[in-house]
Amino acid sequence: MRRFLTFVALGAWLVGALAGCGTGAPVPAEQTVITFAYPSYLTAFNQANYQELAEAFNHENPGLRVEMREVSSDDLRELWERGADYLDLLFDPESGVDAFLSRAFQRYVESERLLALDPLLAAHPEIDPDDFYPLALDLLRSGGELRGLPAELDLAVIYYNKELFDQAGVAYPTASWTRDDFLATAVALRQGLPERAIAFGGQVDEVVPFIYAHGGLLKRGAGYVLTDPPTVDAVRWYADLALTHSAMPLPAQWEAYQPGPGEGSISITTVGGEGAPEAELRWGSIGAMAEMAAQEGDVALWSAPLSQRQGTGGWDWDFEWGIVPWPRDQAEIAVPYAFAYFIPASTPDPEAALRWIDFLTRQSPQLNGIPARRSVAGSDAVRRIFGGDIGTEAYHACLVALEEATPVDYSLYYSAERVLGQALLDVLEDGVDAETALSRAQDALEAEP
Repeated sequence: MRRFLTFVALGAWLVGALAGCGTGAPVPAEQTVITFAYPSYLTAFNQANYQELAEAFNHENPGLRVEMREVSSDDLRELWERGADYLDLLFDPESGVDAFLSRAFQRYVESERLLALDPLLAAHPEIDPDDFYPLALDLLRSGGELRGLPAELDLAVIYYNKELFDQAGVAYPTASWTRDDFLATAVALRQGLPERAIAFGGQVDEVVPFIYAHGGLLKRGAGYVLTDPPTVDAVRWYADLALTHSAMPLPAQWEAYQPGPGEGSISITTVGGEGAPEAELRWGSIGAMAEMAAQEGDVALWSAPLSQRQGTGGWDWDFEWGIVPWPRDQAEIAVPYAFAYFIPASTPDPEAALRWIDFLTRQSPQLNGIPARRSVAGSDAVRRIFGGDIGTEAYHACLVALEEATPVDYSLYYSAERVLGQALLDVLEDGVDAETALSRAQDALEAEP
């Protein structure tokens, strides 16, 4: 799940729209201009994609005109160097931004500077909220108000390296697999693969969905709760992947991992800065190593977002691969996060902005996630796209998960290292029982100011 953290910067690029420029063409006086901000570096979402969509929209709506504000990495770097507050800049009426694309960050959704869309939607029955996956709309609600229209949904999935499975003589996982199936598969891989290969590239983040699938939880209301019996059982089971079954590397084994000769080197990143807790630093290092190992083809099973599949994350996977949903246990879970279209409350023409973002939600995938509209996600055209990419069975399983699975709050991944990192190290390195380690972690959290 470490790769999810790369998306934290997406909110910041939006202010770079202030330094962007539109099409530059004269605008007839009778046209309403919609200024739309978007990032230049999101995979498969570039000026050409957007410009084609804008031209189609402008053709269908002669009284409206979309102008693009592409945000570059240079824009973002300049803002960071100035210490700019991108939220303040983005929502500044002087920015002229009428709509923008972003990850559905909680602080965005909760901002009073965003336009609440419910009154607008009530006046436009042709925009049917029931056409959107409910969990996508839930991610965009604050205080009962809908604050944006979801664009696409990303899901945490399990990837598998078919070549390592074949080498070990292990059957590929299926979309209906369970936690027991996962364990049996990981153990068989460990027994059938050479020592260098990694059966399951688990990190601290991956324990979160296993906890929730087992009926546990990490948060109750605004506070963390780590000592419920299902949570303790799930953490103990997860640690046993390494301690009992040798199917997941121990921290020391991760730290010793190096790619093979001529295959590059690992760039280790750490969580926190000087003086950060050792557990966070070490798990941060493990995250970078697990990502490198997966790219190098040394991991048989690992987790990453659906959008980061071959060719979309800047990786060159030199092996055959597949995906399956998270294994079921006491519950079937999904770990979704959304990209969405937002309208600042400062826009002078919210009707025009709504028409544009509604148009965008009806298009084929642009971000390599699953379209948030059921009608688009289930269309023959989109099914063919994903069927040729991840396979029809895997795509169908993702759609079922969006409808039926219990969603796990993605923000828990951001806090997993701080909340669970030391507890897992206590279990994995010092032999502390999971119940004792989690009780200590709970005490430490409650002692925080």
